[in-house]
Amino acid sequence: MLVVDNLPWDVILGVDFLKSQRARIDLLAGTIELEGNQIPLVTTADSADDCCPAMSIDVDILISRLKPTISSSTKAELRSVLSEYTDVFAWKDSDVGRTKHIQHCIDNGDATPIRLPPRSVPIQYQHQLNQMIDDMLSKDIIKPSASPWASPVVLVLYDCVDYRKLNDVTRKDSFSLPRTDDTFDALGGAAWFSTLDLASGYWQVEIQPSDRCKTAFAIPSGLYEFQSMPFG
Repeated sequence: MLVVDNLPWDVILGVDFLKSQRARIDLLAGTIELEGNQIPLVTTADSADDCCPAMSIDVDILISRLKPTISSSTKAELRSVLSEYTDVFAWKDSDVGRTKHIQHCIDNGDATPIRLPPRSVPIQYQHQLNQMIDDMLSKDIIKPSASPWASPVVLVLYDCVDYRKLNDVTRKDSFSLPRTDDTFDALGGAAWFSTLDLASGYWQVEIQPSDRCKTAFAIPSGLYEFQSMPFG
Protein backbone atom coordinates (compact mmCIF):
# COMPACT_ATOMS: atom_id res chain seq x y z
CA MET A 1 0.00 0.00 0.00
CA LEU A 2 1.22 3.49 -0.85
CA VAL A 3 -0.25 6.65 0.67
CA VAL A 4 -0.21 9.59 -1.76
CA ASP A 5 -1.15 13.15 -0.87
CA ASN A 6 -3.77 15.05 -2.90
CA LEU A 7 -5.00 11.99 -4.79
CA PRO A 8 -8.25 12.91 -6.59
CA TRP A 9 -9.74 9.45 -5.85
CA ASP A 10 -10.35 7.64 -2.56
CA VAL A 11 -8.28 4.63 -3.59
CA ILE A 12 -6.71 3.05 -6.68
CA LEU A 13 -6.89 -0.76 -6.83
CA GLY A 14 -4.04 -2.39 -8.72
CA VAL A 15 -4.04 -5.57 -10.80
CA ASP A 16 -2.30 -7.48 -7.99
CA PHE A 17 -5.20 -6.71 -5.63
CA LEU A 18 -7.84 -7.60 -8.23
CA LYS A 19 -6.09 -10.92 -8.92
CA SER A 20 -5.76 -11.80 -5.22
CA GLN A 21 -9.48 -11.10 -4.68
CA ARG A 22 -10.45 -13.00 -7.86
CA ALA A 23 -12.30 -9.95 -9.14
CA ARG A 24 -14.36 -10.32 -12.32
CA ILE A 25 -14.97 -7.20 -14.40
CA ASP A 26 -17.87 -7.28 -16.86
CA LEU A 27 -17.67 -4.18 -19.04
CA LEU A 28 -20.82 -5.05 -20.99
CA ALA A 29 -22.89 -5.35 -17.81
CA GLY A 30 -21.00 -2.50 -16.16
CA THR A 31 -20.24 -4.48 -12.99
CA ILE A 32 -17.34 -5.83 -10.97
CA GLU A 33 -17.75 -8.99 -8.90
CA LEU A 34 -15.91 -9.16 -5.56
CA GLU A 35 -16.48 -12.05 -3.12
CA GLY A 36 -19.75 -12.91 -4.88
CA ASN A 37 -21.11 -9.35 -4.72
CA GLN A 38 -22.03 -7.52 -7.93
CA ILE A 39 -20.87 -3.90 -7.68
CA PRO A 40 -21.92 -1.42 -10.39
CA LEU A 41 -19.12 0.37 -12.22
CA VAL A 42 -19.69 4.11 -12.20
CA THR A 43 -17.55 6.10 -14.65
CA THR A 44 -16.87 9.80 -14.44
CA ALA A 45 -15.44 12.20 -16.98
CA ASP A 46 -12.16 13.04 -15.26
CA SER A 47 -10.42 16.12 -16.52
CA ALA A 48 -6.71 16.21 -17.36
CA ASP A 49 -6.14 18.27 -14.21
CA ASP A 50 -7.68 15.50 -12.10
CA CYS A 51 -5.50 12.81 -13.70
CA CYS A 52 -2.19 14.62 -13.37
CA PRO A 53 -1.70 13.91 -9.62
CA ALA A 54 -2.06 10.19 -10.35
CA MET A 55 0.96 10.41 -12.64
CA SER A 56 3.08 11.14 -9.55
CA ILE A 57 2.40 7.70 -8.03
CA ASP A 58 5.36 6.09 -9.82
CA VAL A 59 7.56 9.01 -8.76
CA ASP A 60 6.48 8.63 -5.13
CA ILE A 61 7.20 4.89 -5.24
CA LEU A 62 10.73 5.59 -6.49
CA ILE A 63 11.31 8.30 -3.86
CA SER A 64 10.12 5.94 -1.11
CA ARG A 65 12.90 3.47 -2.04
CA LEU A 66 15.72 5.97 -1.56
CA LYS A 67 18.19 5.50 1.28
CA PRO A 68 17.10 7.17 4.56
CA THR A 69 20.39 9.10 4.62
CA ILE A 70 19.24 11.25 1.69
CA SER A 71 17.94 14.61 2.91
CA SER A 72 14.37 15.78 2.44
CA SER A 73 15.53 18.72 0.32
CA THR A 74 17.37 16.37 -2.05
CA LYS A 75 14.30 14.13 -2.30
CA ALA A 76 12.16 17.17 -3.09
CA GLU A 77 14.61 18.21 -5.81
CA LEU A 78 14.59 14.73 -7.32
CA ARG A 79 10.78 14.55 -7.18
CA SER A 80 10.58 17.87 -9.04
CA VAL A 81 12.93 16.70 -11.82
CA LEU A 82 11.22 13.31 -12.22
CA SER A 83 7.76 14.89 -12.30
CA GLU A 84 8.85 17.40 -14.94
CA TYR A 85 10.29 14.70 -17.21
CA THR A 86 7.88 11.83 -16.48
CA ASP A 87 7.63 10.92 -20.17
CA VAL A 88 11.40 10.31 -20.39
CA PHE A 89 11.54 7.44 -17.90
CA ALA A 90 10.44 3.81 -18.21
CA TRP A 91 8.07 3.16 -15.31
CA LYS A 92 7.16 -0.37 -16.37
CA ASP A 93 8.56 -3.12 -18.60
CA SER A 94 6.28 -2.19 -21.48
CA ASP A 95 7.75 1.33 -21.69
CA VAL A 96 10.22 1.17 -24.58
CA GLY A 97 11.40 4.42 -26.14
CA ARG A 98 12.39 4.92 -29.77
CA THR A 99 15.02 7.37 -30.98
CA LYS A 100 14.27 9.37 -34.13
CA HIS A 101 17.87 10.48 -34.70
CA ILE A 102 19.39 7.32 -36.16
CA GLN A 103 18.50 4.01 -37.81
CA HIS A 104 20.77 0.99 -37.84
CA CYS A 105 21.77 -0.26 -41.30
CA ILE A 106 23.21 -3.65 -42.29
CA ASP A 107 25.51 -3.36 -45.30
CA ASN A 108 25.91 -6.76 -46.96
CA GLY A 109 26.89 -5.50 -50.39
CA ASP A 110 25.64 -7.97 -53.01
CA ALA A 111 25.73 -11.02 -50.70
CA THR A 112 23.20 -13.77 -51.37
CA PRO A 113 20.59 -14.15 -48.59
CA ILE A 114 21.51 -16.82 -46.03
CA ARG A 115 18.74 -19.06 -44.73
CA LEU A 116 19.39 -21.39 -41.78
CA PRO A 117 16.79 -23.77 -40.33
CA PRO A 118 15.42 -23.29 -36.80
CA ARG A 119 17.11 -25.18 -34.00
CA SER A 120 15.21 -27.64 -31.86
CA VAL A 121 13.73 -26.06 -28.72
CA PRO A 122 13.34 -28.37 -25.68
CA ILE A 123 9.67 -28.77 -24.84
CA GLN A 124 10.15 -27.31 -21.35
CA TYR A 125 11.33 -24.01 -22.91
CA GLN A 126 8.78 -23.69 -25.72
CA HIS A 127 6.22 -21.84 -23.58
CA GLN A 128 8.91 -19.41 -22.40
CA LEU A 129 10.01 -18.79 -25.99
CA ASN A 130 6.43 -18.16 -27.11
CA GLN A 131 6.01 -15.67 -24.26
CA MET A 132 9.12 -13.80 -25.42
CA ILE A 133 7.79 -13.68 -28.98
CA ASP A 134 4.38 -12.42 -27.83
CA ASP A 135 6.05 -9.78 -25.67
CA MET A 136 8.19 -8.45 -28.53
CA LEU A 137 5.21 -8.50 -30.91
CA SER A 138 3.13 -6.46 -28.45
CA LYS A 139 5.92 -3.86 -28.23
CA ASP A 140 6.38 -3.67 -32.03
CA ILE A 141 9.98 -4.88 -31.66
CA ILE A 142 9.41 -7.70 -34.16
CA LYS A 143 6.81 -8.63 -36.75
CA PRO A 144 5.95 -11.77 -38.76
CA SER A 145 8.30 -12.14 -41.73
CA ALA A 146 8.46 -13.61 -45.22
CA SER A 147 12.16 -12.82 -45.61
CA PRO A 148 14.60 -14.91 -47.68
CA TRP A 149 17.04 -14.48 -44.78
CA ALA A 150 16.79 -16.58 -41.61
CA SER A 151 19.01 -17.06 -38.56
CA PRO A 152 18.45 -19.55 -35.72
CA VAL A 153 17.58 -18.59 -32.15
CA VAL A 154 19.80 -19.39 -29.17
CA LEU A 155 17.94 -19.60 -25.86
CA VAL A 156 19.88 -18.09 -22.96
CA LEU A 157 18.37 -15.85 -20.25
CA TYR A 158 16.60 -14.05 -23.06
CA ASP A 159 15.84 -14.61 -26.73
CA CYS A 160 19.22 -14.39 -28.52
CA VAL A 161 19.60 -14.77 -32.28
CA ASP A 162 22.72 -16.35 -33.76
CA TYR A 163 23.73 -13.81 -36.43
CA ARG A 164 27.24 -15.17 -37.08
CA LYS A 165 26.48 -16.07 -40.71
CA LEU A 166 24.94 -12.64 -41.29
CA ASN A 167 27.99 -10.99 -39.70
CA ASP A 168 30.26 -12.95 -42.05
CA VAL A 169 28.78 -11.13 -45.06
CA THR A 170 28.40 -7.72 -43.39
CA ARG A 171 30.92 -4.99 -44.15
CA LYS A 172 32.95 -4.09 -41.07
CA ASP A 173 32.84 -0.58 -39.58
CA SER A 174 36.31 0.56 -38.49
CA PHE A 175 34.99 3.25 -36.13
CA SER A 176 36.91 2.70 -32.89
CA LEU A 177 35.31 2.27 -29.48
CA PRO A 178 36.32 4.67 -26.67
CA ARG A 179 39.53 3.69 -24.90
CA THR A 180 39.14 2.77 -21.23
CA ASP A 181 42.24 4.70 -20.17
CA ASP A 182 40.97 7.86 -21.89
CA THR A 183 37.70 7.52 -19.99
CA PHE A 184 39.51 7.14 -16.68
CA ASP A 185 41.64 10.20 -17.45
CA ALA A 186 38.50 12.24 -18.17
CA LEU A 187 37.03 11.20 -14.81
CA GLY A 188 40.17 12.00 -12.83
CA GLY A 189 39.53 14.14 -9.75
CA ALA A 190 35.74 13.76 -9.93
CA ALA A 191 33.96 13.25 -6.60
CA TRP A 192 30.43 12.50 -7.79
CA PHE A 193 29.34 10.04 -10.46
CA SER A 194 25.94 9.36 -11.99
CA THR A 195 24.73 6.65 -14.34
CA LEU A 196 21.96 6.68 -16.91
CA ASP A 197 20.78 3.33 -18.21
CA LEU A 198 18.47 3.02 -21.21
CA ALA A 199 15.56 0.62 -20.73
CA SER A 200 16.09 -2.14 -23.33
CA GLY A 201 18.55 0.19 -25.06
CA TYR A 202 18.95 -1.77 -28.30
CA TRP A 203 15.19 -1.84 -28.82
CA GLN A 204 15.19 1.97 -28.82
CA VAL A 205 17.15 2.08 -32.11
CA GLU A 206 15.14 1.27 -35.24
CA ILE A 207 16.59 -0.80 -38.06
CA GLN A 208 16.55 0.77 -41.50
CA PRO A 209 13.36 -0.59 -43.17
CA SER A 210 15.24 -1.98 -46.18
CA ASP A 211 17.51 -4.03 -43.87
CA ARG A 212 14.90 -5.46 -41.51
CA CYS A 213 14.43 -8.59 -43.63
CA LYS A 214 18.07 -9.50 -42.90
CA THR A 215 17.33 -9.80 -39.18
CA ALA A 216 14.75 -12.55 -39.77
CA PHE A 217 15.00 -15.41 -37.29
CA ALA A 218 13.42 -18.84 -37.43
CA ILE A 219 11.79 -20.73 -34.58
CA PRO A 220 9.68 -23.90 -34.83
CA SER A 221 6.45 -21.85 -34.83
CA GLY A 222 7.38 -19.34 -37.54
CA LEU A 223 9.61 -16.65 -39.03
CA TYR A 224 9.94 -13.14 -37.59
CA GLU A 225 12.09 -10.09 -38.24
CA PHE A 226 13.21 -7.23 -36.04
CA GLN A 227 12.02 -3.67 -36.49
CA SER A 228 14.43 -2.45 -33.81
CA MET A 229 17.93 -3.67 -33.02
CA PRO A 230 18.02 -7.11 -31.36
CA PHE A 231 20.05 -8.13 -28.33
CA GLY A 232 22.72 -10.77 -28.72
